[in-house]
Amino acid sequence: MGYHYFNWARMDDPSIVQDDPEVLVYHTAADGTLQLGAVEWVVPKTLWEQAGNSNPPVVFGHSLHVLNPVLNWYVAHAWVWTHNPSGMFADWNPDVSCP
Repeated sequence: MGYHYFNWARMDDPSIVQDDPEVLVYHTAADGTLQLGAVEWVVPKTLWEQAGNSNPPVVFGHSLHVLNPVLNWYVAHAWVWTHNPSGMFADWNPDVSCP
């Protein structure tokens, strides 16, 4: 899935801002450098529900989902800079590996 760089200050905010995702996702390029591949929106499910929301958040028409029940975060990825054969909004990109 790549290396995730969080804006931790945004993690305490239970809102979704489509143009300001919480996470930048990098992966290793062919030359060994890090390459920006995707963004990720992350909202702690508990904070989202405490704010009075009963349905999952939505970005660009796609509902966020809980990928890891241990973390209990709503998430959505968008592979904007690296093509994902599984789809732009798929969580996993089979063409990306991180040693």
